[in-house]
Amino acid sequence: MASEKGGSGSVGIVQGGEFCWEGRVSGVRFCSASMGVLATNASETMAYVWDGKRVAIQEYGKEGSQCDGREHVSSSREAVSWVGDAQKHFRRRIESLHSAFFPRRDMVTPDYWEYVKWRGWHRLFSSMVSIFSTQSLLLAVGVGAKKTLPAAAGINWVLKDGLGRLGRLTVATRFGESFDSDLKRFRFASSLVYGGAVALDYLTPLMPAYFLPMAAVANIGKSVGLTTYIATQPAFFKSFAKSENIADISAKAQAQQMAIDTLGLALAVSLNLAVRRHDTARRFLPLALFPILVPADLYSIYNELRSVHLRTLNKERAEFLAKAWVEHGHVPTPDVVSRQERLVLPPLTALGTYPLTIMPLEESLKTKDSVDAFIQPLQRKKKKYFLSVENAPRRDVSVTLRHDAETRDILEMVLVVAYLRRDMPKMIDMNAHGPGSCSVSEKSKAERRAISALPRFLQQLKEAGWQIDPITLSRTERLFYK
Repeated sequence: MASEKGGSGSVGIVQGGEFCWEGRVSGVRFCSASMGVLATNASETMAYVWDGKRVAIQEYGKEGSQCDGREHVSSSREAVSWVGDAQKHFRRRIESLHSAFFPRRDMVTPDYWEYVKWRGWHRLFSSMVSIFSTQSLLLAVGVGAKKTLPAAAGINWVLKDGLGRLGRLTVATRFGESFDSDLKRFRFASSLVYGGAVALDYLTPLMPAYFLPMAAVANIGKSVGLTTYIATQPAFFKSFAKSENIADISAKAQAQQMAIDTLGLALAVSLNLAVRRHDTARRFLPLALFPILVPADLYSIYNELRSVHLRTLNKERAEFLAKAWVEHGHVPTPDVVSRQERLVLPPLTALGTYPLTIMPLEESLKTKDSVDAFIQPLQRKKKKYFLSVENAPRRDVSVTLRHDAETRDILEMVLVVAYLRRDMPKMIDMNAHGPGSCSVSEKSKAERRAISALPRFLQQLKEAGWQIDPITLSRTERLFYK
């Protein structure tokens, strides 16, 4: 036993058994047991029991109580044990529920959790938007009306679905190869199209005579949004995965979606039940909620995409990183770049001086000077890309990639453009350089600097967490020459 004496009494620590002592203040007598402490004065006895988180005070007895308190301590011990078991059971249930809907924290990147939060809001609003959209179409086609033609309603419904599938097929075949090159912009642009399509659905009850054209156009727009959503999700999940657990992240996303969609369904049904006795209110409920639900859905999607820190390189991100390297000598991390990416407006590099365009060779050879410049590198076979700078009628940079161009060659080309933008004067002496071209010395100087800086640039890209290979390009950007 260890003990410590103070001004008001003696305090003891006992390993098992029981220890009692008299306090010097107010005649209070204390008893200590292995699971609790009893404090006795002239009128009552109080038990101080540790319940696993804090000290709980329990009344033990009235006047005349003694300090043995063994039966009371035993019952307190059983109560504490029951509370502890309940807490452990509850904690296991919470952990089981968490593992059913979310992957392990050490298996995903930190930006996953911000993404899940905004995706949850997006699914809630999107579920309600979809339900009210279907309700509007049903009202327009005549379901629920006193007089309706079931055959005509069914034909109209089938026709609008068929046209929607054609639109979905067109998007998948036309833009599928370009999705990877600009995931976020394609995803958000298709969400705007989806919002416009839903607006047509909500208006169909007001113009039932035009149900088929309105519903068909709306279904095409919704198919565009759905196709892009399905096509881009795996790339986002891949960016979150720390190991080969993409299937687990995808499965958890489906579970989250089902749970939140069910909640959205319940909310939409509750709102409909609230106005079920008023036909006018029921008809105009979707229109009244449209200005709330659709902007909230788009806002959630916007923040959902901004929270994703893509670590792969495309033309826009490569240009941004090269610009930061040339001007400041360091490479930003993926989270910094994701905050700078634009989802609606064109990239800043496309609006500044000498925007870079990767295009087919026949479009790049615009002038006699560009043809002459192309022949020399082709004969030397040193460069795996052809870069042409135009000063008139507008300043831009066009690049065509050779069929054997690798990631290192593309990043070298991006560095060349970054040095040209920094070093070339804004007002070029047209007499000295000639219309439609820049001086050979300026291009050569930029190329030498890019070749010299490339190893350090690649090293910093890896240290900042970027996945260098491969660079994702659109279908037109992959039209190489041989």
